[in-house]
Amino acid sequence: MRPYRYILSAALSALCALGSVGPAFAAGTVYLANGGQNFTAYGPSSYWRYDLGLGYCGNAGSWCSPRHSQWTYVNQTAGNVNWATWRNPAPVNYPEYASAFIPRRNATATAKYTLRYNYGSYQSAYLDQLPYYDQWVRLNSGGLAMLDQVMLGDQSYWGSASSKVAFDEIKIEN
Repeated sequence: MRPYRYILSAALSALCALGSVGPAFAAGTVYLANGGQNFTAYGPSSYWRYDLGLGYCGNAGSWCSPRHSQWTYVNQTAGNVNWATWRNPAPVNYPEYASAFIPRRNATATAKYTLRYNYGSYQSAYLDQLPYYDQWVRLNSGGLAMLDQVMLGDQSYWGSASSKVAFDEIKIEN
């Protein structure tokens, strides 16, 4: 009996590793890098600024790329001038949580993150970036099913025109 138990255990471990066993075993984390293949920046390129060696990929996540954070000044008029989206390549149909990495420099604004889930429902989170220093900050308290996109823009009525919005990595966990 013992060899069969070992084979069954090995097979179950392999299935769990491949993520082919129910949602309880398929939990995972997706990192979406600014400047990566699932990131799109919009607006005049002359307004975007880059901090090489900063942000999650530039500082803490040595395995990812590009190795910089980016930022722009706050726009205090109606609508975004510069904005970005991070697309989740594999949303799942059970609770997911989004977090933003806030770099230690050029993150001084209160920014509006918009989370899109179920391919059409939206939840907004306002985050004062100033108090955070190279930290992940959770954007939603309750899990959202099929969390497929996070958006961030430069429009903010808080602070001053010299405030800066940082656009760095997004992490989606389930």
